[in-house]
Amino acid sequence: MSRNYHSILNVLSPSFTNTYSLAFDGVDDEVAVSEVIYSSDFTFSFWVKPASFTNAFVFGDINSNGSFLRLYSSTIIEFKFGGSKYRFTESAGNDLVLDSWQHLMFTRDNSNNVKGFRNGVAFGSSTVKSGNFEFNKIGAVYNPGNWNFNGNIDEFAVWTTDQSSNIGSIYSASGAVDLSSLNPVAWYRMGDNGSYKSPQWLIPENSNVANSRISNYSLQLDGVDDEIQISNPTIFTDFTLSFWYYQINIAGSYETVVGRDTITGGILTSIAFVSGVLSFKNRPGSWTALNTSSASNTEFKHFCITYDSTANELKGYCNGTLEVTTTPVFSGATGNEHSFNRIGSYFNSNRLHGYLDEIATFNTVKNATEVNSLYGGGTPSAITGATNWWRMGEEATFSTNWTVPDQVGSSDGTSANMTIEDRVGNAPNSTSNALSYNMTESDRETDVPS
Repeated sequence: MSRNYHSILNVLSPSFTNTYSLAFDGVDDEVAVSEVIYSSDFTFSFWVKPASFTNAFVFGDINSNGSFLRLYSSTIIEFKFGGSKYRFTESAGNDLVLDSWQHLMFTRDNSNNVKGFRNGVAFGSSTVKSGNFEFNKIGAVYNPGNWNFNGNIDEFAVWTTDQSSNIGSIYSASGAVDLSSLNPVAWYRMGDNGSYKSPQWLIPENSNVANSRISNYSLQLDGVDDEIQISNPTIFTDFTLSFWYYQINIAGSYETVVGRDTITGGILTSIAFVSGVLSFKNRPGSWTALNTSSASNTEFKHFCITYDSTANELKGYCNGTLEVTTTPVFSGATGNEHSFNRIGSYFNSNRLHGYLDEIATFNTVKNATEVNSLYGGGTPSAITGATNWWRMGEEATFSTNWTVPDQVGSSDGTSANMTIEDRVGNAPNSTSNALSYNMTESDRETDVPS
């Protein structure tokens, strides 16, 4: 696998219920997940209610036609990966039925034996098949081909093991069951875990829901022209700035976290990663490092800086640990009024390239214990006492531009040059979350397998 998932803890309520599914229109509806390449054992389990067998592609790879699962007819299911396609052909009457809920499961073991099941019973004959299966979409595959699914999908689960021996626990004739005790590596409950943030359904991976992850989505900035413009910027004397960052372009020379379009914001005029190290620019002088730890292109890190105006002391923390204490020198800029009106750029340049999440400011100087609490051992928690708090992907809505609400203040953000694809299901300690494209709020339906 190219990515590790968190296992689900058995913390779901015994009163498991399945209330909603998602309906796909067969035209352009799709759900995106973090891409995973399965090179060995796997199990895919899901419920479907197909409305048509025309281009009924349930899941696979949006980037090529090399990986997909397709309901071809009532007696044929196509499964393509590893360079070739195999047809499960049913001859014993366990046929697919249109406009009816049915459970499907496909497995591969460590000897490359691949099996298909419908409603707990083998569908067609097994085969021996090696090669990679690439998975990043539910309800659509291969974008140039417009291959989509028409009907309802529910309770989509994945394992990196062969679960064929557990088919009796995964499938029930009475409908969907609680899978938490079987520890799937990814479980998308579709409508039941979803929340609608116009114009998308956010569908967090179930372990992140079960573990009460506060953040499941971030915003991705492209390092070219993306930025978020802040209305009514807050002016600080003392401050704390806290945020989470996953850098895509480590080689970037100057990549701004927060800044201004003019030299008027004191310390907050330009807080940037300089060759991966968080730094502050003494206007109009040189860069001063605020950390010794570089940003990472493999994981989120938490960064925090504090400024005490009485002591004229600037401190930089990474992952809860104090790394730098410095005395800033102000030259040609106000030294006691600090503000920013841009996220991701300063002077309309020096763009950030990576995933940014949970940005918060405080008008107080957080001490080391409080900063470590913000870090939370690697998992963001709900923030209290902030002056501003931008949750980024979690609460943003999109219509031409992103609106990124300030959860506690009046400094909402509006994106420039960003697209609907810039919300991603990757957040600190909460990866592999899904989100929809081209679907509407009404696509969550109470029609579920039962």
